[in-house]
Amino acid sequence: MKRGGQCLLIIGVLLFLSMSVQAYTEINFDDGQTHIIDYAINEDVANVRNNTSVILNQGGVMDSEVYVYDESSFQLLGGQISGLFQGISAHGQSEIIISDGIVGGYVYTYDNSQATIEGGSIGNLVYTLGNSNVAVSGGQMMLWVSQNSTVTVSGGEFVHLLSFAEGYLEMTGGEIDGTLRVTDNSIAVVSGGTFNDFILSASEIIFQGADFMVNGNPVEYGASLRDYAIPTSYNGGTWLGGIITGTLENGGVLNNQFYIAETDADIVCVPEPCTLTLLSLGGLALSRRRKR
Repeated sequence: MKRGGQCLLIIGVLLFLSMSVQAYTEINFDDGQTHIIDYAINEDVANVRNNTSVILNQGGVMDSEVYVYDESSFQLLGGQISGLFQGISAHGQSEIIISDGIVGGYVYTYDNSQATIEGGSIGNLVYTLGNSNVAVSGGQMMLWVSQNSTVTVSGGEFVHLLSFAEGYLEMTGGEIDGTLRVTDNSIAVVSGGTFNDFILSASEIIFQGADFMVNGNPVEYGASLRDYAIPTSYNGGTWLGGIITGTLENGGVLNNQFYIAETDADIVCVPEPCTLTLLSLGGLALSRRRKR
């Protein structure tokens, strides 16, 4: 190829690349006022700062990643945040409220932020971190509870529910289509809900209710299910397992396969009045096993 042809080719490639690369864009809501969004926003990032409130209503579409800071708030009352990799992140002492609409990607809560999820659909994941507090009473999602965050679940539909890394889960209702997994020094207190798959403990699960049985054998209140389980193969390893049945405090019925890790893990069944006493003991049974 002649030199002139090579130059034209290079110029053409550069023009193509310059047209293909889009500039990063953002929009800032930081005036301390309330902004109602019922129109389309196409910026890559939307920042909510300085005690500002943003309300996404029916008809509004945000093709953006939304970051909420300090004591600002973001409410999803309708409309949608589109895109599998776009969602809402709460930082500082900010607040998220979701009562309707669609989040195509994620909801992350950090620091001392708060989130209330009453409805709507989160396409990817709700992931709680730091010391955040989250209350779920409705909606559809997958939920991860971690890093000292506290989550209360009274309703909603979950693809899976995982609590790990010292997360705290309190569940009084809701339905889990997949598995409930509690691992890595986290605690789950369960008094209600529907479980459509197996239950796994590599940490501590407390069931509140009555008439608990494992493999058809009655379970004494406060007793470890380890004492009733049998060695069971799971995921290429040996766990303790069996079938747990019983009625939860809020009326949910257990009839599920369960697995308990061989060390540093347990499942305990208690009636309601015993729960606070058991927690105040600091998980003595678990602690004793860890000292061995």
